[in-house]
Amino acid sequence: MTALALIEHASPGRLRLRVASRRGQADYFETVRSHLAAEPAVRAVQVDPRTGSVLLLLHAPTDTAALLRRAAQHGLFTVVAPPSAQDSPELPAPLRALGRLAEPGTAGGGLLALTLLAGAAVQGWRGQVAAPAITLTWYALQLLRGGKGSS
Repeated sequence: MTALALIEHASPGRLRLRVASRRGQADYFETVRSHLAAEPAVRAVQVDPRTGSVLLLLHAPTDTAALLRRAAQHGLFTVVAPPSAQDSPELPAPLRALGRLAEPGTAGGGLLALTLLAGAAVQGWRGQVAAPAITLTWYALQLLRGGKGSS
């Protein structure tokens, strides 16, 4: 059966593939290296059987799709699409909002919300959970939700 390869990284003149199912099989990766090194579009090939990695340094311009089709025709591997972002589980809204705090151009409310959450953590650590920690957390979550909801 043909191994499946995942494109880990692609940039002009460089392509890294991961063939996880053949990890540790030095003979397989030597075969891949020798076949791909014979391709006119390939400048150099580096393989690492320990990690299942194949690094291709390519001459520019190169039709990488045609190169990968030829690899599949030789029975080296078949390239599969990487998992999409839609396959990952959805995060709750407050956690997504926390992630947006690190984005450039974050509004001042984001910094205030982060400060309130830090204050809530300090108050919780001090044992002041009943009023200060819950209140600070509530205000921070309201800011992260964009002020929606009841006051």
